[in-house]
Amino acid sequence: MTLEADAWLVVRRDHDGNLDLLRMPGGERPAWELSEPQADDVLAHVQRDHRKVHGQSYWQLSYPRGGLRVFLKANNIRV
Repeated sequence: MTLEADAWLVVRRDHDGNLDLLRMPGGERPAWELSEPQADDVLAHVQRDHRKVHGQSYWQLSYPRGGLRVFLKANNIRV
């Protein structure tokens, strides 16, 4: 994305191509409304500590702060 990043989230694509929002380490809350370094930390945690099922991929996305609902719906990302 070329937009100025206001907030970040971390997303997983499963082997069926579905997108869903990852949770913070410990699972206490979804990984959204993060700073870029926080999103990097979540991504590093997931890639280090979770077994990656064949076909899954993980990445971070930026979106305009306050626009999460619209961003999730527009990109068909499950919470």
